[in-house]
This record gives sequence, structure tokens and C-alpha cells, in this order.
Amino acid sequence: MATGLQLLQAISDKRRGWPPNAEFKICALDAVTLLTLSFEDLLAEKFRDTVAEEVVTALKIGDISPLAQRLGIKFVYSDDAAPLVVDAPEPVKVARTKAKKKKPVAKKKPAARRKTKVAPKKKKSRR
Repeated sequence: MATGLQLLQAISDKRRGWPPNAEFKICALDAVTLLTLSFEDLLAEKFRDTVAEEVVTALKIGDISPLAQRLGIKFVYSDDAAPLVVDAPEPVKVARTKAKKKKPVAKKKPAARRKTKVAPKKKKSRR
């Protein structure tokens, strides 16, 4: 799951070139993730101290609209909106087992070449 700072950076990148107060579709998961932003995260994104404090105070009570206002956008909740930051799934490591060596199979000789044991002929008794 993406962090609040990663999501804020993604929103900042995506909104570049947009007109002021443009509607920005956001899914519920992203909105909840934005609530995890800290004062230090906002300072890292060049927010002033007083503005960062106001935004964090609003985030603590579950309000993301002051953040949207400071970003110059208007958040609109949408079920159609995909999450902005998607973590790639980590590949599952599977333990490899050594393959068993196959035993060589004895080849059968063709019928013509097989030696067959023939029972000795019974001697006819003369009476």
C-alpha cells in the first residue's frame, strides 16, 4: 500500500498544468491514505509551517478538503477512480527441488533375437 507522501507526490505530479480548482477524482482508498500524512511529510513537499499545521489538524478529524484547497484542486469521490499509486506485487519465491534422476530402462530385444528356452524333448518310450 502506498504511503500518504507517495500519494501526495503522485497528486502533485498529475495535477501539473491543470486550471485552478479543477475537480480531481479520487477513490476512497486514496482518501484514507491521505489521512496518514504527517507534518514532516507536508514540510518535505514545501508546505509552510502554519499551512502544514492547519492541514494536519484537518486530516486528524478526517477532512481532506483543506489539503485539496492548498493543492489548488477539488477532490471528488468516485468509485470509478483507480488508485493513484499501485505497488507492484512482489514475486513469490518458490523453493526448487532437485529432479530425481531417471533410471535407464532396459531395452527389450526384438522377438526374433530373443533367446527362448526350449524344454527338452521327451523321449518316446518304446514298448
